[in-house]
Amino acid sequence: MAEKNKKLALVLSGGGFKGAFQIGALEYLMYNPIQIDGEVLDIDHFHLISGVSVGSLNGAFIATGQLEKLKEIWFDKIINEGPDIVYTSKYLVNGQPDIKKIISDLVPHLSIWERLWLIFSRRKQEKLAQTVLNNFLNLEGLADNTPLLRLLEKHIHLDKFKNVEYKMGFVSLRDGRYKSVSHHQLPNDAELQKAIMASSTMPVIWPPIPYIHTIAGEKYFDNVDGGIRNVTPLKDVVDHINASEEENEEFTIIVINCSTSSLPPIDPDPTITEIAVRSMLDITMAEIFKNDLEQFIWINDMLRAQGLDKLKIGQKTYRRFNIKIIQPPYSLGGTLDARPEVIKAWRKLGHETAEKEFQKTVST
Repeated sequence: MAEKNKKLALVLSGGGFKGAFQIGALEYLMYNPIQIDGEVLDIDHFHLISGVSVGSLNGAFIATGQLEKLKEIWFDKIINEGPDIVYTSKYLVNGQPDIKKIISDLVPHLSIWERLWLIFSRRKQEKLAQTVLNNFLNLEGLADNTPLLRLLEKHIHLDKFKNVEYKMGFVSLRDGRYKSVSHHQLPNDAELQKAIMASSTMPVIWPPIPYIHTIAGEKYFDNVDGGIRNVTPLKDVVDHINASEEENEEFTIIVINCSTSSLPPIDPDPTITEIAVRSMLDITMAEIFKNDLEQFIWINDMLRAQGLDKLKIGQKTYRRFNIKIIQPPYSLGGTLDARPEVIKAWRKLGHETAEKEFQKTVST
């Protein structure tokens, strides 16, 4: 039997500023000899990379061989200049909502006499309520991520992808469906950069990316963060490998997930924004990843129990994979927490967690 052509796939989850965990893990993986399936490797290249949200951003730099530039952005620019390198906002301070500022822009300033009139005039109460509602509906997002687009325009171009399949995921608000798109499917740098932007665009925080089109003529409208439907694009990687007709490939999948089921407590009297972030981003991400992983492991275990590397049922093929999961054992902060000390701590935890995971492999 011919020796298998061994390949590496990298799966990067969403998680906002927790994405620094991925960089710490990648530093360990790419700067140290790693043992996979009994073989010691110096990882300088992944054959397949898939990411959503911050994972699509980090993945784009890894896929184009720019880990050092990515580290500079995270640990020089963001640490020293703040999140303004990624977005500008009068409503967010180090990723935390300024509730007073948001309310002051939604609710018009009223003089003492106007406030008194409100008590006695139902018509003025209704007018004020309509004004607040209109202001809210006109608020596309809490921040402007144009600085992120400028970073992508400077560093991420189609001609920089060499011998790699890079996939990013986003959701179209028009139909609510999740889209996984490869860089090979996009016609130019601008559409590639918009697709990465869409995958990184948290709803409410940033406005949707209005329009993306592919070489094949597919059109996607009002696109946002793929993490709201598919926090860890493990399935995208598995489906891509299963669709391949190459029989002599053997993939090891490395998943770097930023979220954990153990979440830090929030204030006993949280704001509506904190409640939204906790429920939509933190808890939902952890639950989606758990469900995706359980399904994958069930299929993998079923094939292993039958002594099979591959099973075809109808038109669908299922393969057995080697998989390594690097996931934080505990949480250090929320999705939008951009404080320098928290970002540094995520990086350190990522490096330590990856080291423990692969040293465990060596010892066993």
